[in-house]
Amino acid sequence: MTPEKKKAIKAYLTTLGPKLRERHGDRKFYTAEEVMAVILELGLSADYACYGYMLYCSPAEFESLHAAAGEACDAEIMRQSVADTFFHGNADFNAVELADGLWGGVVHVAQTGADVTVSVVQSGAEVAVSMVSAGASAAADAAVTVISTGAGAVMEGAGAAAGAALGWLGDVDWGGLFSG
Repeated sequence: MTPEKKKAIKAYLTTLGPKLRERHGDRKFYTAEEVMAVILELGLSADYACYGYMLYCSPAEFESLHAAAGEACDAEIMRQSVADTFFHGNADFNAVELADGLWGGVVHVAQTGADVTVSVVQSGAEVAVSMVSAGASAAADAAVTVISTGAGAVMEGAGAAAGAALGWLGDVDWGGLFSG
């Protein structure tokens, strides 16, 4: 992935998603028009808008949009590329749910049934992320703190139960999302 593409997708994950939620409410998907309008409003790179569509539009709208334009974009390959770059290869990530967490909401991890409250604090190159989950069973309850610096990430409270409860959220590369 080129540095320009990585920068654009990082902005789509950390800025576009929360702004879509703020502007249009908590939804499962957003329209291509809403995605592009917010990309332009925020001054984000529109060169990789296809990734914004893949992250925030329904699969049917993504396919329809590209068919109408005569383009052949493979959403699964694009998704895996994003997963490899920002989620340690876990393609089960949900960009809309991540936006909920970054916006100050609760991330529902469908894989585990856990509801995870995410708090992110950034200071310079350091990022501290607190994730507290509650689910239908005691196995889904976990509290994890991730501190990421330029030298790597340290996870506290991340036993097997915590990792299982967090699902894809436990695979987020928080330092990669928030570092320069």
